[in-house]
Amino acid sequence: MGFNFGKIGNVITAVMNTDKMDIGRRMEIINPDGSTGQTEPTDPFIIDVPCHIAFNKADNPNATARDVNPVIVSLTVHCDLNVDIENGDFVYAHKCNNDGNVLQTYMGQVGFPTVSQARKSVQMAMGLNV
Repeated sequence: MGFNFGKIGNVITAVMNTDKMDIGRRMEIINPDGSTGQTEPTDPFIIDVPCHIAFNKADNPNATARDVNPVIVSLTVHCDLNVDIENGDFVYAHKCNNDGNVLQTYMGQVGFPTVSQARKSVQMAMGLNV
């Protein structure tokens, strides 16, 4: 039996969604000459979506190199269920402080969203592979 977040969803949203993201995707458009084209995936069509950015760290031991054991950091972006985000979308994720000032911006493509009762989450591959 799962926990029903519906009753405390507004509290979760207010406390957790202190970051923001912009979402872009390739979309078909009609050019001025009447031909069809596509938007650039890096051009956001949704801006300033409230979200929560979480960092996942995994140790990546290398048995052949004694001095280098890099840590892999990936990003998960959590947002409300009604956010229009899809596999392959390009996201600018803005980590903000408590005053709403942007501390750092991460950019990259996201995978398929996972959905729970109260939240939607996407894993983000950082970089400009569009």
